[in-house]
Amino acid sequence: MVKVFGLMKTQFITLTTMMFFIIVLPAANSLYGRGVSLTATVIVLVLVSRICAGCCFTGQFIMIGNCVPSHLRATVHGLSMSASCAARLVWLQVSAFIG
Repeated sequence: MVKVFGLMKTQFITLTTMMFFIIVLPAANSLYGRGVSLTATVIVLVLVSRICAGCCFTGQFIMIGNCVPSHLRATVHGLSMSASCAARLVWLQVSAFIG
């Protein structure tokens, strides 16, 4: 996908797709009581959103690597991973507080 669209467009497409599927995921609640349909729908929605999240994370890693000199690359990647882990931790706490 990166070879066809380029890194920035691929990043934008996967971010948009991931946001769409995360927003659509609660709509699977309307299938409550239809065991197999609900399970299949949730599996597909979560699978697509996780694939898009992996693509976004990888694209972000590549873009950060291309923006810094080679002698600072390890430091910047470590900093970005720390920031990403902190954001994931805060996101879980905020969603637990809201929910």
